[in-house]
Amino acid sequence: MKIYLLRHGETRINALGGRFQGQINTPDAALTEKGRRQAREVREEFRTMGLHFDLVYTSPQERAVETAMLATGLPAERLTMDDRLKEISFGPFEGQKWEKMNPKTLHTMLYDFGNYIPGPGMESGIRLIQRVSSF
Repeated sequence: MKIYLLRHGETRINALGGRFQGQINTPDAALTEKGRRQAREVREEFRTMGLHFDLVYTSPQERAVETAMLATGLPAERLTMDDRLKEISFGPFEGQKWEKMNPKTLHTMLYDFGNYIPGPGMESGIRLIQRVSSF
């Protein structure tokens, strides 16, 4: 069995840069046209490689589902959605600019993830690893 991992295409939040996206499902967290194009390009690459997929698992987040559909050509009904594949939760910081977080905490989160201690309503790096690993 071979497993392929694919990140969702670009979202508006990604394009703006310097913002926390996390688990939000807002219009700003949806794929941009560039993100859709990226997913279609992956589909062409898969086709070139002769790949087809018996099973496709995805986060239930809209950007991940749309990326999976565009990259594989499968309809949503054929995808298996699993909450354990969601992005890390930034809680109250989701959609906010990085500068809203304490600079020391932000630096630890970005460059020393194993020692990142989240604030209230946020997910720790250890918890994220446990959640995704259980998948």
